[in-house]
Order: sequence, then C-alpha cells, then structure tokens
Amino acid sequence: MKTSSVKHNMGGFTLVEILVAATLLIFGLSTTAYFSRTITKAGIQSRQYKDALQLAQNKLERLRGYGNRSSYDALAGGSESVTTPNTTYSLVWTVTTNTTPPYKVLQVQNSWSDVEGISRKVELTTVTAWSDPLNGVRILQ
Repeated sequence: MKTSSVKHNMGGFTLVEILVAATLLIFGLSTTAYFSRTITKAGIQSRQYKDALQLAQNKLERLRGYGNRSSYDALAGGSESVTTPNTTYSLVWTVTTNTTPPYKVLQVQNSWSDVEGISRKVELTTVTAWSDPLNGVRILQ
C-alpha cells in the first residue's frame, strides 16, 4: 500500500506572529521615546544647575572684588534677576559684618524653576576681610 504525503508550503506569517512583532516594535519605540525625553530633561536640568552656579560664583567674585577700603565698607546686600534663553534666575546676596575680629560674610543664593516647575536653588558663602596692601610693604621694609 502506497501512502502519499502531501507537503504544505506555508508561505508568509501568521496573525499571531504579526501581533507579537507589532507589540515588540511598539514597546521598543515607546521605551526609546521615554528614555530620550528623560535624557533631554536631565541635560536641561544639568545646564540650569551649571548656569546657576556660574551666576552665583560671578556675583560672589564681584562682591569680593573691592579695590579699596571705602568700597569694602560699602558692601551691601541686594538682588537681581538674570534671564537666559530658557530660565530666569533670581540672585539674592547678603553681607553680614562682624566687628571682632573684623570680617564680612558674603552669601549668594540663586533660585529658579526647573523644566518640571520645581523650585531649585544653590547657595554660596565666603568670608572676606579688609587687608591694606601697604601693610605688607611695611612688614617687608
């Protein structure tokens, strides 16, 4: 007795295979979009922190850049706003004078809202004292 075997050539894909492939593709694309958005947001926040620190440091250096005794004595607190293309920063600085021993505490606070609307701030503090440059010359003589 002879049996015939019929071979069926299955060409193409089944509906289940297409659904699985589509699901994996959608999952991969949505994951890529999520991470792309997260990385972009982290980059913007990093730039904002860098800019905030740089603005605070520049203000602190300007405060420390007194050239004579009268400008040292006139150091006072204040505030200003600085706007960059993406962010507005609010700088507030205070000057606290100590008399014994004589020195001043300079504090600069910089605040802004990040890309998510969360309030952020950085704060820098230093101590400075007046020193007459001529005193050094007298000591050497």
